[in-house]
Amino acid sequence: MRKEITAHYVPLRDPITLVTVARLDHSKGHDLLLRAFEIVLVNHPKTILKIVGDGIYKQKLELLAKDLKLDKNTEFLGNIPPNQVIDEYMASFLCVYPARIDNCPLSVIEAMSCGKPIVGFKTGGIPELVLDGFNGLLVTPEDYIGLANAICKIIEDPLLYKSLAENSKIIFREKFELNKGVRLIVDWIQGLETKERVTKYE
Repeated sequence: MRKEITAHYVPLRDPITLVTVARLDHSKGHDLLLRAFEIVLVNHPKTILKIVGDGIYKQKLELLAKDLKLDKNTEFLGNIPPNQVIDEYMASFLCVYPARIDNCPLSVIEAMSCGKPIVGFKTGGIPELVLDGFNGLLVTPEDYIGLANAICKIIEDPLLYKSLAENSKIIFREKFELNKGVRLIVDWIQGLETKERVTKYE
């Protein structure tokens, strides 16, 4: 059921571009993002969604976008070189990372390095990087209406956008920049791998 969101603020950019970067499979939640995007377009019809990545779900997602009449506003970019991925982040308004589960969301770190607010679900390792209300907005897993509301909230509030964007860059610098960042990333990934092994054999 579609839920409309009343706009209260003038968007910072027009058209607004959202970007998501991940392989195209069920775990990454692109289907939920497309359903959320349908809601976003109700109040922000010029918004563009760019989907970076490839995978077994590509055709299914393209058909879903067409069924939801999103194909004119949605671009499937496929796999692109790393420098172009950064260009897409830099040109975007915000990053949406709708993964159902992801213990190591490196795409989120990339988006943070570009100073972008993140919208996603409270799952896996995402809340360790995205502090709800500080450098992004997180909602209950599978709640695509909540995802749409979070996206619209940032679009409609320039001050919130500015704060989230600035804080995203701050967190990246504090956690990951230069040699300190490399060590933290390695430690963090190793820690997650250890947790997964323990969970698997419990």
